[in-house]
Amino acid sequence: MQYFLIVIMVTMLAGCGGSSGTNNTASGGDVIVTVQSFANLSSAKASPLTAGKEILITRAETVNNLTIPADRTLKIQQGGSLSVNSGKTFVLNGPFSAGQYQVFTGSGAVVFNSPLVNLGTTSWFGVGQQVTANGFINVPPTLISTNFVLGATASAKNIFAEWTGGVTPNDTRPISTYRKIYASTLGISRINIMTFGDSVAGLKYFAYSQPLAKLLGAAANYVPNGTLPPFSAGMFTFPYFGSGWSWLTGQYTYWPSGELLSFPPGATADFKNGGVDPKFTKLSVYYIKESGGGTFTVSVGGSVVGTVDTNNTTIGLGIFTYPKAVGQAKVTITSTSGTCKIVEAHVINETISGLNWYKVATGGLALNDAMSTSTARANLQTYLADIDLDMLTFEMKETSTYGDTSTYDGRLKQLFDLIDAGAATADKIMIGSTPVGNGQNDADQVLQNSTLKANSLLRGYIYWDGYSPVVSYENLVALGWQGDGVHVDWNCSMFLANLMFSDLGFDSLL
Repeated sequence: MQYFLIVIMVTMLAGCGGSSGTNNTASGGDVIVTVQSFANLSSAKASPLTAGKEILITRAETVNNLTIPADRTLKIQQGGSLSVNSGKTFVLNGPFSAGQYQVFTGSGAVVFNSPLVNLGTTSWFGVGQQVTANGFINVPPTLISTNFVLGATASAKNIFAEWTGGVTPNDTRPISTYRKIYASTLGISRINIMTFGDSVAGLKYFAYSQPLAKLLGAAANYVPNGTLPPFSAGMFTFPYFGSGWSWLTGQYTYWPSGELLSFPPGATADFKNGGVDPKFTKLSVYYIKESGGGTFTVSVGGSVVGTVDTNNTTIGLGIFTYPKAVGQAKVTITSTSGTCKIVEAHVINETISGLNWYKVATGGLALNDAMSTSTARANLQTYLADIDLDMLTFEMKETSTYGDTSTYDGRLKQLFDLIDAGAATADKIMIGSTPVGNGQNDADQVLQNSTLKANSLLRGYIYWDGYSPVVSYENLVALGWQGDGVHVDWNCSMFLANLMFSDLGFDSLL
């Protein structure tokens, strides 16, 4: 069996230049230079013609001790390979990339000094090769096996927390979530999670939800039958079919995300997961109470199980709940008179362990709008108190100042007041967001993160910085992770989510 050692040492260097097009000759004007232009990789590295360029390997190369400097990018194309002789070390100080195929052979050591090399796949390495990775990596915990071992310094701490009261300072453990994980060893346990923010709010959840659910022993729930997403024990449902209903946006008088469902007289809709009727034991319908509000019925399995009058002298949040024996059933809401505003129809299967997901998030949401009315804030506090959260995560691409007299700092304080009142025992994880570019104001993103961190630490929340691991927007571009300039590439979200998962201590429980 061959053994292959990879050590990743992150030095936070700026990424080196990218490339476009392919040239098979070495000349001063080319941005990509193939190894075929030289006797071997060692010669290509030594040549001044490769300075500031990408060295492309398209054939089998064998090396002894060799270092590629930071001003050169190395890429191995499918069909190419790099074998490091036994007892020798190959060092990469610049960026590296390859596709979903094997590129490394031999039994020597490879040292990655390049910032944030994406080791998101084990297919780079041969079957039976022993790989040890240290530093920042992008390997989902589900891929780690006896052939892929995390080193002692894997996922260096990238987290800040300063607790108040009787809790140990700088304790980064999400205590409430830990308790649910430990409780799962004795029986059924669910982690109630909310993602709050704009379109970036749920990206990390999608990446870390599977390994987190596995900590609850929820792997057995992986049945992609459409009734609930894999590993889920509950979540919001979506309206399908029916007629007359519509989505409302900008409704900040009623709800922080501004999104509601409007049901005028006669409107009806079925609520499903992935187009399939949900399997559940408890249904909760959250709706708006207001003067002149209408009446709606809730049907489960074709039978009316409740009639709700939304008329009220003041604006508020109403909650209709219906318990039932476990089973798949159609959920239908129908307006029988007047116009009704529905926030959410949420289902939970209380017979299984897993994650129970809530969200107050939508693309383009500004915190200034979300916190702009006392009625929406009060409704959020009612909602938080009802769902009994274990974990709340927050991430937004914001601005530090608004067009009116409000500020990001002031709106954060309002949100945190609601969280403290409605979810006092929940783990609060505030996420500093990634660099921005493409005409966006990155300096303001840094200021936003600083403001979020300062407010988080004052409250005893956990602040996790998603900016510093990727260094800069220029580094995102060098890695191909910049996305559209605001929303990073999915590989970057995976990298950050796995790093956060580790920093919170969850991987030590796997």
